[in-house]
Amino acid sequence: MIRPATFKDIPQIKGIWERCFDDPINYVDFFYDRVSPPEKTLVWEEDGTIRGMAAAIDCSFCFREQALKCVYIYGCATLPEYEWQNIQSRLISRIEEEAEARGAQMSLIIPGNMMLYSFYRKHGYTSEFPYRELVLRSGVLGDMGEPDMPVVDNRITNTEMYAIREEALYHIPHVRWNEKQIDFLTLDAITYGEHLASYSGEKGKSYVVYAMRKSHMYVRECLGTTDEAVRTILSVLIDQNNPRRVHMRLPLGGGLLPFEGHKKKYGLAKLFSTGKTLSDFEPYMNLMLD
Repeated sequence: MIRPATFKDIPQIKGIWERCFDDPINYVDFFYDRVSPPEKTLVWEEDGTIRGMAAAIDCSFCFREQALKCVYIYGCATLPEYEWQNIQSRLISRIEEEAEARGAQMSLIIPGNMMLYSFYRKHGYTSEFPYRELVLRSGVLGDMGEPDMPVVDNRITNTEMYAIREEALYHIPHVRWNEKQIDFLTLDAITYGEHLASYSGEKGKSYVVYAMRKSHMYVRECLGTTDEAVRTILSVLIDQNNPRRVHMRLPLGGGLLPFEGHKKKYGLAKLFSTGKTLSDFEPYMNLMLD
C-alpha cells in the first residue's frame, strides 16, 4: 500500500536509507527537519514493514522570465529483498500523478548509477540535464593580482546566494531553488566537508561550493554576476589551496571557459502531458541533493 510517511516511520526509513545509501544515518533527521516534512515522502508498506520510499521536493524550472512548477524525486529506495515487486515504479508514478494534480509540469530525477538511466528512460525521463566538466591545472587562469575585497568562507547569506545564482543563470534554463532550500543545500555541504566561499567587490559577486580531496579541488558549483568575479574567486582559492587539479561542474555553453571541457550525464526530466522534451535547450541542474 502506498501512503504518505509520518514521523513514526522515520526509524524504518532510516533502516532503508542505511542499507541503500552512503549517507550518515543522522542525515535522515537532518533532511526531514530542514528540507521536507515526512508526509512529502511516499512509502510502500505491507504487513507493517516499509519496503520502499521516495520523496517529492517542489522546485521550479526557469528560463529568463518563464518558470514551470516541478517536482524533484529524491531518495528513491527499495529494500533489496523486495525489488522484484516493482515498488519504485509505482511510487514514482504516484508522485508524478500527485505533482501534476498540484500544477507541476515536469518531474526531475538524478539516477544513482549508470544502470538506472535506462530504467528511468523507460518511465519517460527522456530529457537530459547534463553538465560540463572542466579540469584546470594550477596557473591556467593567470595572475589575477590581489582582489579588492577578501574571499571569505561561509559568510554569504541565503538571500545573497539566491540573487547571485539567479542573475548568473538568467539566460540558461535551470532548476531554481528557493532561499530556504538553498539554506539546506549549503548547510548540507558544509556539514559533510565542503566549503562555501564568496567574493563581493568591484568586479562583481561570486560564490564557490567546493571540497578538497587528496590535493585535488572539486567544485560543485561556481557562479557569479560577472566572469571577472568568477575568475577572481577561483584564483584566490587556487592560490590558497594549491591543488594539483581543479575539477569543476559548469553549465553547458556558459560560465568559465564556455567552449572547453566535456559533457557529462547527470539528471533527467519528464515533461507531463506535453509529449515534448528539452532537447532544444542545454538545461542546468546542479547543487542538488545527490
